[in-house]
Amino acid sequence: METHRIHTKEGSGVAVMRLALVLLWLWSLSGCERGREPQQEGAKQQTEPAVTDVGPITRVELASATIPAGREKPHLFKLLRVSLPPGKTMSYAGAERLVFQISGSQAVTIEGQTATLKPDQGIRIETGLPAEFSAQGEEPSLSLHYLLVPEPQADRTIEVEGGDVAEIYRTPEPVTNLAEQPQVLTLTHLSMPSSTPANAPHFRTGAALYYVLSGTGQFTSQGTTEAKQPGSVVYEPSGMTHQWANPGHQPLVLVVANVTPEGKPAIQFDTAQAEPAPAQ
Repeated sequence: METHRIHTKEGSGVAVMRLALVLLWLWSLSGCERGREPQQEGAKQQTEPAVTDVGPITRVELASATIPAGREKPHLFKLLRVSLPPGKTMSYAGAERLVFQISGSQAVTIEGQTATLKPDQGIRIETGLPAEFSAQGEEPSLSLHYLLVPEPQADRTIEVEGGDVAEIYRTPEPVTNLAEQPQVLTLTHLSMPSSTPANAPHFRTGAALYYVLSGTGQFTSQGTTEAKQPGSVVYEPSGMTHQWANPGHQPLVLVVANVTPEGKPAIQFDTAQAEPAPAQ
């Protein structure tokens, strides 16, 4: 009996110890959970803006080149839309050119080297180099041609057998600063997500020529806001303060030819000179 009673007491002590350990373990888990709660709440607060964040504007540079200074004649920006039926070709030699492929595909041959342009791809063709464009496949080739052309040659036309070359824009004034210093010429594909608010007022140090590929954007300058539908062209001369926005439900996709003085940023923000946007 005595042995039994001693055994029982020892068993109770072990049980109590085990219970205490279990309670301690449960308390520690609760404490860990309590310790994690502020971190989880903090993490939640940090990630919540990402849900409503419109996301970054995507810029893809398709072609780039440095143009030397010393161009004596004033130059204009021209934008052509070129359609080539399947199997047809077009030859051209002349002004500095940036080519963007909208749809279909075409082979571009320069000095014996051939590159195939597919949709959303681009290429630069140096001044004076002969180039041949040949539509590939069964679909017509549709492309944009940005020309930086001397003003005396601005009226030069191009004809394509069975195709079409349409001038859709020409800058009203020559692009500035081409004679004074080297310029960087770029072709960029830009995508602005839906519901993107207006960016900060800014201006170009050089000049830019935009083509709206898809979506509908808002362009604000000199107190006026205008909707820009697909096919619209917007010219930004040096020093013009402006803003872009995409209030729509679809991405705004732009193709941009930009000329910038070498060593300078393409854009500069100038809120002091910005004009307020009109009431919506």
